[in-house]
Amino acid sequence: MKNAVFILFLIFFLYSCSNIFGKPDITQQCTLSARGIVECTFYNEGNAKGSQCIKPIISRKMHKDNYYYQFAQDNITSITKLCSGIVEPNDVIDRSTTAFFKISSKTIDLDKFCIATYNEEYDLFEGNVLRPGSKFWDGCEWYISKVN
Repeated sequence: MKNAVFILFLIFFLYSCSNIFGKPDITQQCTLSARGIVECTFYNEGNAKGSQCIKPIISRKMHKDNYYYQFAQDNITSITKLCSGIVEPNDVIDRSTTAFFKISSKTIDLDKFCIATYNEEYDLFEGNVLRPGSKFWDGCEWYISKVN
């Protein structure tokens, strides 16, 4: 009888303290502007509170000869991370920050990093070589990297 009561108590305790044995399930939906503004909505669909940090990564779609920054690598990761903070189970939190990207020790302009066309039309105000009608994301795509 003692064992049965102990087992019932243990089952009740484990059931009522599911957060001890639960786990967070945090997902995010994010946007990134040409000026580096990252806005994310973090969702926790798990049964325990948790947090998540992300960094955006920009990846070029074409050969580097097609870009203003021809010397740069094809992928760059932001030096800025965006963290959700503690997200309770079944809760939603919005966060935003400005992401900065560097090549060597120099901060780069995402617009120039991603501009996908190179020709002789010269923009005297910015000093960059652009094709009329080029859009920021013509030459890049981006994705999220989860970080600690």
